[in-house]
Amino acid sequence: MAVIIYGTRDYGRVDGAGGEYATTRFLHAYFLPLFPTRSTWITGQGPDGPRGHATTLYGKSVAAGYLRVWGPIVGFACLGAGVANANILCLVGALAALALTAWSWSWRSVRTSREQRRSDYNFVAYGTRCEPRRMPRELRADLKRMLDARWDARQPDRSPNDVAQHGARDAEEAAIAYGLLRLAALRRDGATDDRDADRILDDERVPLGANDGPYRATAEAPTSMRHRTLAALVELGLAARAQREPVYTPTVEQRAAQTKRTVRRARFGVAVATIFGLVGLPLFFSSVQPVLDADIKML
Repeated sequence: MAVIIYGTRDYGRVDGAGGEYATTRFLHAYFLPLFPTRSTWITGQGPDGPRGHATTLYGKSVAAGYLRVWGPIVGFACLGAGVANANILCLVGALAALALTAWSWSWRSVRTSREQRRSDYNFVAYGTRCEPRRMPRELRADLKRMLDARWDARQPDRSPNDVAQHGARDAEEAAIAYGLLRLAALRRDGATDDRDADRILDDERVPLGANDGPYRATAEAPTSMRHRTLAALVELGLAARAQREPVYTPTVEQRAAQTKRTVRRARFGVAVATIFGLVGLPLFFSSVQPVLDADIKML
């Protein structure tokens, strides 16, 4: 009797930074992703596995889940058919599938300093590096109330848009203003709010005078100070999270079980590669055989 392996499994890890990343759970058959069921933003590891919060279905993660598994299968299948039949379209399709697969692996982590800085601002403002547009509406509403309380506690004399235009007094004010502006951009026609949030991200402010620095209350502070201070706030946030959610260290038994799972997956991958090799090699050798036996008369 044939054994059918199926279930649900996470695929498509993307946008990783600071130990956080997005992933999507798929219904799978024989570990081949079929249908996405939900996306999750992972914030850390717990005794029962990864912990995090829900997001909207993340197209980038879904695409990565399909491409990283189905891309090589389709690519090598097209390559074998193209070589066997001398079909240019199959060869082009193989190259396209393999190129898209390789490209999808570049999505695994944020790559530029600007993306890393945006991730840090998200973490300081929201407590998660997830982009606010990916968050469920209920979570955004809770974060908005929390940021409003943090903003009011500072007894501000100006708006977040003013902070974006002319500079913050410190990195915490910049992060709170950034978080409020990103949320405001999602609640209405927020092109201006989104642009102002990017002003904070890129430190593009309108000078108020010859002695004004990155923080209006600290004229002598160099421009680079803000990023170092932002890094310090990230460290404080990580320390606070560690107190709420202690860093999980797996036991010897759990590490052994994880090793066994890894070995099983590796064996499955070797089995699949062997099958494709056994199928592909005869096709390759048949493709290089002469298609016509020439005799002396023909020559």
